Amino acid sequence: MKRADKLYGEQDAEQAGHVVAGNIAVYRCGDVTDCYMGPLLPDMGYITRFNLRLYGSGVILETPEPENPQTLPVYKDIPKMAQLFLEAEEWGRIVHCEYAADLNRHIAEGTVHTVIDMSEALQTEKIRAVADTVFFRRPSFKVVLIAGPSSSGKTTFCKRLQAYLRAAGLKPLALSLDDYFFNREDTPRNPDGSYDFESLRAVDIELFNKQIHELHQGVPVHLARFDFMTGKRCYDKDATLMPAGGLIMVEGLHALNDSLTYMLPRDEKFKISLGVLTQIRIFDHNRIPTADTRIIRRMIRDYRFRNCGPERTLDIWHAVRQGEEINIYPYQEDADILFNTALPYELSAMKSYAEPLLTTVKAQSPYYAEVKRLLHVLGSFRPVESNLVPRNSILREFIGAQSDGRSE
Repeated sequence: MKRADKLYGEQDAEQAGHVVAGNIAVYRCGDVTDCYMGPLLPDMGYITRFNLRLYGSGVILETPEPENPQTLPVYKDIPKMAQLFLEAEEWGRIVHCEYAADLNRHIAEGTVHTVIDMSEALQTEKIRAVADTVFFRRPSFKVVLIAGPSSSGKTTFCKRLQAYLRAAGLKPLALSLDDYFFNREDTPRNPDGSYDFESLRAVDIELFNKQIHELHQGVPVHLARFDFMTGKRCYDKDATLMPAGGLIMVEGLHALNDSLTYMLPRDEKFKISLGVLTQIRIFDHNRIPTADTRIIRRMIRDYRFRNCGPERTLDIWHAVRQGEEINIYPYQEDADILFNTALPYELSAMKSYAEPLLTTVKAQSPYYAEVKRLLHVLGSFRPVESNLVPRNSILREFIGAQSDGRSE
C-alpha cells in the first residue's frame, strides 16, 4: 500500500487496502491516476457519442445503447427514480458503508452486526411508512399492486407489508402473479424458440381478473398456484373468501401494467414499484451496477429453490433484462411509491453462496467472462456469516430461511 499512498493519498489508499480482490489495476490519464475494476478503452477518441446533462446537484452521463452505438437515446426524465437513487446514497452514508472498504473494515473489526441492524432498521421503517400510507388512503382503492424487476424481493416485501397492515386492523389478501403463469407447454415462445417467461403473455390475464373480480364480489375462490418444479398450475383445495373490508395485494413482474388489471380504473389501484439500487461502491469511480446484485440474488435462488444451475440463470438473463425494459421500467414513474430493497451489506452476505456456484462454470462456457467479472465484484468483499442475516430480511427470499443465531 506504500505505492497506493503515493498514487492516491492516505484516504484512497486506505480504501484500496480494505479491498480483498487481489491485484488492483491502476490507470493514468494526464495528471489523473485512478484504479478501475475492468478494462478501459486505450484512447478517448473511441468515445464519440455522449452527453452530460445537469440534474439537481449533479450530472447525468448519457451514452448510446449497445444495440445502437451511434445514437444517443431520447432523454426521459424519471424524477421518482432519481429521488430513489439519492435515498440509496443517503442510506449508505447513514450506515457508514459508502465503499466496499467501509464494509470490509466493519467485518474485520467484528462490528458488522451494527451495519446489518441499521440497514434492516432503515428498510423496516420505510416499509412501515408505506403501510401507513396504504392505511390512510385505503378507502380510495381496491387493490395494492407491487411490481419490480427480477429478484427485487417482491414476495418478501409483500409479506412484510401485509403483516403491518394486519397490525393496523386491515385484512389483506396477498396474491402472486407467478401463480397465474400458463402451464409450461402453453407458455409463449420467443422467435428463437425459447420460452418467453418475462412477457405479460406468459400470464393468464383472464383467469387473474376473473379471480380478482370474484373475490371482490364475495364469491369463494379456489386460488391458482404454480409449481415451478413441474411447470404446472394447480388450485388450492380450500376456497378463499374475501373478508369484509379486505384488501387484495398483488405482487409480480407486471403488476404496474394497466393491461393486467384492465377491469379496474386507475383510481382503484395503489401502485408500489420496487428497485434494487446498490448503495455501496468499490471505489469512488467504480460503481456496482444495480443489475449485478439482482443476478447474484437470482442465481442463488434459482439454484436453491428452482432446480436451476448458474449457467441456466446466465443463459436467460439477457432475455430477463430485455423483458424488464419492456414490462417494468416504462411503468415505474406511474407508481404511487418507489421502494429500494437493496441492503448495503448483502453482497458480503451472498458471497459464500454465490462464489461456489460461479466457480462451477468452465472456461469453455460462453458466460465465462461474465462469471469472472462477477467473481471480481464479489472478491472485493469479505464474507458475512449468514446467521447474522435477520429471519425476516428481504435477503432471506434468496439465501433461504435460517435461525437468526444472535442473542436478543
